[in-house]
Amino acid sequence: MHRNHWMLIVICLELNTMYILDSQQRTQKKSSIKGRLKAAWLLHCVNGGRRNFAKKNNQLQIKVIECPQQPEHYECGYYVMKWMYNITFYYSKGNEEQFEKIIGDSINHVT
Repeated sequence: MHRNHWMLIVICLELNTMYILDSQQRTQKKSSIKGRLKAAWLLHCVNGGRRNFAKKNNQLQIKVIECPQQPEHYECGYYVMKWMYNITFYYSKGNEEQFEKIIGDSINHVT
């Protein structure tokens, strides 16, 4: 098993949400990643990225998205690139209100 693994983290500033897409759900480092994402979000807010960041509506949500799983240990790069392409493609045809639906639709079109 290789130690390196790619996963996609999608940040939606409008929804204060980060989405984790991982084609190898066996990855044990999700709690470590969530902690780092929360720290990065706080740093972003403190540096003026979000005004009034102490308000409840600026709290970060992290969602782990159920997505297709890679059959072997070396396809993660393909999954990440395909999801990036699909999310960009579907997002350009939608809007922010449909962002979560766009992510759900795009991950199901991996092959």
